[in-house]
Amino acid sequence: MSVEETKSSVRTSFVAVVILIVLLSGAYLLGVMRANRGLSSTLEERTKKDQLVASMLLNLHASAEAEKRAVLAETDEESKTNADDAVNDSAAVEVERLELGKLIDASQRTEERKLLDEFDAAWKEYQTVDEEILDLDAENTNLKALRLSYGPAAESLDRLDAALNDMISATDATGDRAALSTAAFQAAVSAGKIYAMQSRHIAETTDGEMDRIEGKMSALNQEAESALQKLSELSGPAQQANAEKAKAAYDEFRKVHSQILELSRRNSNVRSLALSLGKKRSVTARCLEALDALQKSIRSEKDLATRW
Repeated sequence: MSVEETKSSVRTSFVAVVILIVLLSGAYLLGVMRANRGLSSTLEERTKKDQLVASMLLNLHASAEAEKRAVLAETDEESKTNADDAVNDSAAVEVERLELGKLIDASQRTEERKLLDEFDAAWKEYQTVDEEILDLDAENTNLKALRLSYGPAAESLDRLDAALNDMISATDATGDRAALSTAAFQAAVSAGKIYAMQSRHIAETTDGEMDRIEGKMSALNQEAESALQKLSELSGPAQQANAEKAKAAYDEFRKVHSQILELSRRNSNVRSLALSLGKKRSVTARCLEALDALQKSIRSEKDLATRW
């Protein structure tokens, strides 16, 4: 082989080696770039999952607090505003839950899927209880009953007392005056006792105790009606107009009283408060515990990935 042929062979071999090195280096760099892109994508995915869980925790807390404010609200407007806030916060949790589920399924993380399933079970129960509470809050029957008791019922009793006082004032100092005064006093006392028991009935939580209270109210009503009937029989021309006013005032009181008992029996505010302080608190704690465990799992997975 000539010198030129030898040099040509060496050059060819050198070029081949260089090309091979370049190809190998390129393949290595391409592999590294792909690995880095894969790692970056994985880290972004885990960061997104972490952010979703953190947002779910915040919205769940906000929903629970808004529901409590709705339960304790003193007006229909305040109750509705807080109920709407609770619904909106819960809706945000639901949107984030669905998005988180897709990311977990895509990453095929068994432990995370298990923890999310635990949250889903508690969350379903949370939504059911929350809907029941907010529906009851919207009725506000105990609050409405109190308003009727403190307003129209009290006003009708004031008219009854005024008519009875005017009746006694218009009566001469005779034997009839003593009988009229006794009957008037009986009517006023019996009606007053019924009124005083309304607040107890409104606050009561059990049907049995409500039955007992209503039994006493019924007996007192018979006493009041009997006394008013006696007043009508004893009244002369001077007292008859006031006797009719007294009866009309008591009839109005009885009408409002029936509405109060009907609303009180529904017991929406008492029932919603009992649910909020009992079952709702328990299921909320389960939701929070599941999300906290899920967040820890996601963060431990993320920390492990960043070591490489």
